[in-house]
Amino acid sequence: MDYDKGYEFEKYALKLFESNDWDIEHLSPDLSSEIGRRIKSDSDPDIVVKNKIRNLKFALECKFRSHFWVHSDGKKSLKWAEDYQIENYLKFEEETDTQVYIFLGINNPEKPERTFLIPLKAIKKRTYFYEDYIQRFEKRINEPFRLECRILKLFPFGRKIRFIL
Repeated sequence: MDYDKGYEFEKYALKLFESNDWDIEHLSPDLSSEIGRRIKSDSDPDIVVKNKIRNLKFALECKFRSHFWVHSDGKKSLKWAEDYQIENYLKFEEETDTQVYIFLGINNPEKPERTFLIPLKAIKKRTYFYEDYIQRFEKRINEPFRLECRILKLFPFGRKIRFIL
């Protein structure tokens, strides 16, 4: 069931890359569990895209969660990954010289209530996110990914966030 929701959220993410602007370079098949043995590429981020005009690429690890939980300290939080997964993404980033972003969707995988685009560098090996920390990375729902010059732009709630690729 979680696999199905994750797959649906990945399909949602792919729709945000307009075909006239982006090439899909890689989609992780996530077949290890189906064939009963480890596939090295399954530990890579889910999606790698390249901008057709600027020839710049980045990777997305898509994570869907139904909701935030109330942490023991009273703040809303969620667990997004295990330590070994974060290490895999850091290794991928280093070996391929491709920036990795966590694309997080909340509530409904096909029509998320909220989405966040979080640079792996901003995570600092945290396996949990506090809602108040990731609010600055919130991405407008259904807004296509845009690259201007070397800057991946987000426009959450009327302000600009720039991630340099």
